[in-house]
Amino acid sequence: MRRGTPRLPAIYRPRSAAMKFFQPEFPFSPAGSPVGYGLVIMLIGSIGTVLSVPGQTVGIGVFTDYLMETLQLDRTALSLTYLFGTIGSSLLLPWGGRLFDRFGARRMVFFVCLGFGAALSLTGSLDLVSVEIVDMIGGDGAYWGLFALAIFTFLLLRQFGQGLLTMVSRTMVSKWFVRSRGLATGISGVIVALGFNAGPKVINDMIDAWGWQNTCYVLAGGIGIGMTVLGWLLYRDNPEESGLKPDMFTRHPERRGLLTRLAERLQPAVERIEHSVDTRTALRSYAFRVFNAGMGMQALLVTAIMFHLADIGATGGLERGEVFALLVPMSLVSAPLVLLGGMLSDRMELKHLLMVQMLGLAGFVVSILLLDAWFGRLLFVVSAGISGGLFGVLSSVTWPRFFGRAHLGGIAGFNMSTMVFCSAVGPALFALAESRADSYVPVALASLVLPIAVLLAAVRADNPQDQLRAAE
Repeated sequence: MRRGTPRLPAIYRPRSAAMKFFQPEFPFSPAGSPVGYGLVIMLIGSIGTVLSVPGQTVGIGVFTDYLMETLQLDRTALSLTYLFGTIGSSLLLPWGGRLFDRFGARRMVFFVCLGFGAALSLTGSLDLVSVEIVDMIGGDGAYWGLFALAIFTFLLLRQFGQGLLTMVSRTMVSKWFVRSRGLATGISGVIVALGFNAGPKVINDMIDAWGWQNTCYVLAGGIGIGMTVLGWLLYRDNPEESGLKPDMFTRHPERRGLLTRLAERLQPAVERIEHSVDTRTALRSYAFRVFNAGMGMQALLVTAIMFHLADIGATGGLERGEVFALLVPMSLVSAPLVLLGGMLSDRMELKHLLMVQMLGLAGFVVSILLLDAWFGRLLFVVSAGISGGLFGVLSSVTWPRFFGRAHLGGIAGFNMSTMVFCSAVGPALFALAESRADSYVPVALASLVLPIAVLLAAVRADNPQDQLRAAE
């Protein structure tokens, strides 16, 4: 151990070769990093979140038509399998949050990325597996066998991709920053916004070049091998276990680099002391319920639209490539907004950001009815960029700001479970409504009630820490 480095608590000291594999100082100590390790965490956490795209709706939506053909399921049936698989994932996520609190980010990302790679490999092999099921069962039973196979595949993709990899990466970044959390989240959010907006177009181009099965195998190798190794090497659960302090953008804060100076200018005038709130108390608070509902509505509506984006675009006269190309310029809106929102979140009430996010979400829903006109496509890009950018900020900064860091995994896990559940309902809801009305117009108009209701409820969603400080 380096001279002057604080001695680790006994819980972090290796007692076997297997335990040493995940110790904070193996194979190197973050305290000896040539740059501030908070900066490393911010960057690698952003990469981990971006690589969850194949398990997010924006990524799965690119494969929808190919999965329908391979599994011999129509759009409504595939949406129902997506519903059941995603609900199954949502029921497991609170348990994943408790595992995060117990084992930390490094162990979690290692096994999560291995699982995600296996899920993508299974997806790429669905054509082979489906043939075996049809030959083995035959008749009407084969249909239900393929139906069950689709549920299982979606459960794995959603659990390891959208759920655990996203939660572990975002929560880790939140635990490494306190006073500069908004700035760190904003910078991370720019990277994530660029990756999420470009991801579907990149995956679609890969499919055009290599076919959808080979694309799945490439993604499986990159995440199941590449990100597993990278996550094990660089992820660390919190700064204290490595003898460091939060908010370290540079190795030597006294040298006051660019990010350090910017963080100092953006920090609140009074140092923010976070009181940790246990998971049960946090989940019962009004603020949690409102912000949890807002993130849930974002997941429900964005997932519904993205899952059926090719079909929605076709109703507006857009080709498949044209409609997915609309996602790329979203980064011109979401990237600056997530950076600005992250910086502002350190100095303003988060409920105001939530209200703006809900306005953007309402505009996004309206825009899908106007894709045949240039102003509708412009509204699609701008409103999605606003809601998506602020969602990226709020999903990272809200829970540690409101409830502290001690029980962050359990709180974030329940929130992620809610979002995954809502993302399951969205595609099935839109598919069933479209099959009955032969149009997305009725369900889109009815959906406008959801973001408007959250916007009104947010007026009283104050930070619970204010009450805790007042009680001192």
